[in-house]
Amino acid sequence: MIQMPLVFSDHMMLQREKPVKIFGTADPGKLIAACLKDASGKTEAEGAALAGPEGAFLLDLPPLSAGTGKTLTVTDNETLVTIADVAVGEVWLAGGQSNMEYLMDSDAEKYKEQEHIGTLSEEERSRIRFFDYPEISYEGMEENADLSNFGKWRCLSEKDLLYFSAVSYYFENVLVHELDCPVGVVGCNWGGTRAACWMPEESIREAGGDVWIREYEEGLKTIPDLEKAIALYKSGSQNVVPDPAAPANQNPFSGVFYPGFTYQQQKKFMAMMQGAGDDAAFMTAILPIHPWRPSGLYEMMLKKVMPYTIRGFIYYQGCSDDIHADIYAEMMKALIKRWRADWEDGSLPFIMVQLAPFGEWLDNPGIRYPAVRAAQQKAADETENVWVASIGDAGMLYDIHPKHKRKPGERLGLLALRHVYGRDVEADAPRAKEMTFDGDTAVIRFENGSGLHLQAPENGGFTEEEAKAVGFEDPDLPDSLDAEENLKALLAVTPEGDVQAEICNDTLRISIFKDGKAVKPETVCFAEKDYYEVNVYNAAGLPVFPFTLEG
Repeated sequence: MIQMPLVFSDHMMLQREKPVKIFGTADPGKLIAACLKDASGKTEAEGAALAGPEGAFLLDLPPLSAGTGKTLTVTDNETLVTIADVAVGEVWLAGGQSNMEYLMDSDAEKYKEQEHIGTLSEEERSRIRFFDYPEISYEGMEENADLSNFGKWRCLSEKDLLYFSAVSYYFENVLVHELDCPVGVVGCNWGGTRAACWMPEESIREAGGDVWIREYEEGLKTIPDLEKAIALYKSGSQNVVPDPAAPANQNPFSGVFYPGFTYQQQKKFMAMMQGAGDDAAFMTAILPIHPWRPSGLYEMMLKKVMPYTIRGFIYYQGCSDDIHADIYAEMMKALIKRWRADWEDGSLPFIMVQLAPFGEWLDNPGIRYPAVRAAQQKAADETENVWVASIGDAGMLYDIHPKHKRKPGERLGLLALRHVYGRDVEADAPRAKEMTFDGDTAVIRFENGSGLHLQAPENGGFTEEEAKAVGFEDPDLPDSLDAEENLKALLAVTPEGDVQAEICNDTLRISIFKDGKAVKPETVCFAEKDYYEVNVYNAAGLPVFPFTLEG
């Protein structure tokens, strides 16, 4: 009997212009044949392979042309699996934690996008598709959690939009409009996860990440009754991402993503958790079935998708690695290396989002985020075909989940267009490359800095009225909406003094005055803190990356 992975299902999308892997299990030794036909029934591609001693089979279809309305069949001459409404186009895998997992149901612009979808033709809707792999952290979890609305391919509609990863949706839109072909994303992510969750043990150790394994093992020793803890955890298992179809009163996470908890609500929630005693401790402990355990989701989720043929990876993660930020660059390099090896392509594109500005959420501070951001950039600089999207203008002070996902999604799309598809678009954010001096004035020059200019801060995408309407307090808003004052607030310099900063001829000029006299800057730091709002952009509207330069 033939069994196909979940990702092989109706409305699926196959990668164009590359050999396509078809895989699953069947009776050992059986000859498995696959056939892709167009809407008229004409055969477009065929392939065959024998199932191995354990029943696994893997066959290749030849490179395919883009299109929709196709049918894929897989047979062993006794049983026939038919997959309908198959599309061929560009396929990417979206990995990471909650900001990649974040559904369009919680995006601040969901109603605007639903209205837009209502204007599209059926053919236009069929060109954007999304598959969200069910969040499964242990064998048999499906019996304890309702995962029925996940693990299926969805075409674009007002209703199905709500199940799309928001970052993935905006990414897909950029590619569809520019490439004029269908685009699909396979989501494989889970909130709160560390990079170690998505890597096998040997890759974690290769990266010097033994601390993650050691802390997990030591944590298990502190649990007085492990069996009880596991049973309690299983009894409360459910989707971490709120299901748009579920009533709000049936989901304890309702409202976490949108509109989000106010600062006061967060304090009340944490006080409630602290008062819950042992039950709360059991629920938050990293157990042998917990999604945050090292290597757990690599085994339970990612391996179920590989080696599905894709163009590359998009990735938004790092928040939960801040406690070991010093090894995060090596962890990311090892993760990328392993994923590419698993997909048997050592140069698969990998595009990640740099962590957004962030102050505090549920007593978790962003004080170590600058080190994570630097590690992300280091991993990209030291690894071929890896790029980073700058979103220094898209964070929130008291929420780890920014409500507007358009910027990260579209900026990932721009990077893909330029570096993967070779399109002539401006995609790279400005990076400081050198600091010289004009007398006592520091002059900072940038890569990708053409058209450098200031803009007024945007309040994380909210107007002041909108921010208050969804419950965010005034501290979420910048102290000043003045562009020049905000620029100075982004800077930390030595020696300390009265700082003057201006944009001139695509450079940033910085002067320091102390006791009325100009002094030469020794060190200039830009946006090297937890929360900030970058308002320095290049001509393409991309914000400057954080940086530190020494004279």
